[in-house]
Amino acid sequence: IPEISGEAKGRAHALLRDYAKEVRGELMRELPAFISPELAEELLDSLRDSSLLGTFLQPHSLAIPVSVKARVLKMAALYDFTLAIQVLQEEIFRPLRGALEASGRQESRLVDETFKKISAALTNSVDEEVAQR
Repeated sequence: IPEISGEAKGRAHALLRDYAKEVRGELMRELPAFISPELAEELLDSLRDSSLLGTFLQPHSLAIPVSVKARVLKMAALYDFTLAIQVLQEEIFRPLRGALEASGRQESRLVDETFKKISAALTNSVDEEVAQR
């Protein structure tokens, strides 16, 4: 991977944060509709439909994600994996877990499992990219 300036890394992570906030906003708007027996499946469907995260929840990964937002996530992870994961936690998964718990739902395990799947897929994607260099 070529040397990347701190400014370029900062822009990529700022864009990732904006996209993550957008996903969080969509999930929070839909959250009242999730208060049903099928919550787990509905929540996963919404995350799979997300152009930022959906690629990383599929059984097969693409070398280059189709979605521009997923590409930004992958690029941010290549630049600074720890920071990219932190952005996802802060902007999507931690608020989602808190909102579910506040509404009396006990699906935080599902949120944690989904986060782990995305983190593992990103790890594999970054490892493959580095191995090709």
